[in-house]
Amino acid sequence: MVQAGDNLAAGFLGPVKGWGSLVPDAATALRLPRDLVAWQEDRAGAPPLDLIEVCAFTESMGRPEDAFARFAAGLRSGGTLLLDVDNLQSPSMLRMVVEGRSGSFDPVGSDRDPSQPLLLRRALSAASAAGLLIRDVLSVPSGAEPFSSTLSASLFQAGLMPVDWLGGQPASRFWLQCEKTPSLAGSVLVAGGDRRAQSATEAALRAFLPDDWEIVTSEAFGERAQWNRCVAASRGDVLWFLRAGTKPTDRDFEAMAPRAAVGVVKPAHRDGAASAGDLAGVMMPRLDALFVGPIREQTANTPVALEDYSMRLDSKLPPAWAVDAL
Repeated sequence: MVQAGDNLAAGFLGPVKGWGSLVPDAATALRLPRDLVAWQEDRAGAPPLDLIEVCAFTESMGRPEDAFARFAAGLRSGGTLLLDVDNLQSPSMLRMVVEGRSGSFDPVGSDRDPSQPLLLRRALSAASAAGLLIRDVLSVPSGAEPFSSTLSASLFQAGLMPVDWLGGQPASRFWLQCEKTPSLAGSVLVAGGDRRAQSATEAALRAFLPDDWEIVTSEAFGERAQWNRCVAASRGDVLWFLRAGTKPTDRDFEAMAPRAAVGVVKPAHRDGAASAGDLAGVMMPRLDALFVGPIREQTANTPVALEDYSMRLDSKLPPAWAVDAL
């Protein structure tokens, strides 16, 4: 059954009604590909921009890594980059590979300067390497569903691993909200519980947390929404998910933080087994969290939603490192 909001683009801040709702007020802006000629000119000495709005990432913009570096260079400190990029793993791309043509209802696009489809991981890495802080990643649904729900099983039988298709058809495109803001070493995301429980966890953290780490909380309703909003608000290269009421120690931090810079780290039970089906205590690179996407807020049961998220982590990322902590 289709639920309200299922056909809307959605990210860590929830669903949005359209691209226009993401565009901030800006005194100086560059809109691509409309202003492509102006963007390709030598901008040395030009005043920095408040906003660069990329409505389609086209082939004339070159390598994503070079393009993102130019976007970042053209923005003022605190400036915004909005980017619409075609998903290389979308249903339309699958049809293009298998049949060699677009679907009947796919947008035609431009013959002179076609869009350049990208893998989400590459777009995120290029933005981060350019010094941009990715605030949100919104998945835009395909709308029509031309393929059967049994397609992923058929592809598995053929020896393929369509991980992104297991939860339904992948997004047709992604909308990236980026900000030219320096990042921090890490962010602790505290969710769940009441204000008293949150204060206890914050007090325990302040006893040992380095100066280049921050503590992020949210007033959103429910633990899942709070963690999602905290991801969007965070600035750390590494994220530590903690449930309010937890009292971590410097030993926990020292055991997990070095490994979390390169992959997911989960706390283990005393018998050495990793804690399964729960996000609390997990530490990971922020780019990995953005890549996997938000916790499903439509799922009514929080433990079920967290177990679903844990399975997505296991399927889309290398195996987590279990450490004796918490």
